[in-house]
Amino acid sequence: LMRVSAKGNEFRLFENMKDTLSVPGAPVIVYKTSSANTSKFGYHPVEVLWLLQDFGYTFFAPDAEGNIVGRLPREYEGFIIAKK
Repeated sequence: LMRVSAKGNEFRLFENMKDTLSVPGAPVIVYKTSSANTSKFGYHPVEVLWLLQDFGYTFFAPDAEGNIVGRLPREYEGFIIAKK
């Protein structure tokens, strides 16, 4: 399990971890993102999802009750749980 707090620089962090994240047994990732933070690094939060999706990840998010549920296609901000 990886809990990431990169303050908007998640894309570059994950991009530099491609060898670790592209293998079948790659860790579950929990991170929080927002366009306010990622814009400082010149990208949109959805680009992180696209990158992780290329590595074979699917995405979930906590609901209001704290349950883990499937992420809606247009949800790319807030807490994200990425799992292979």
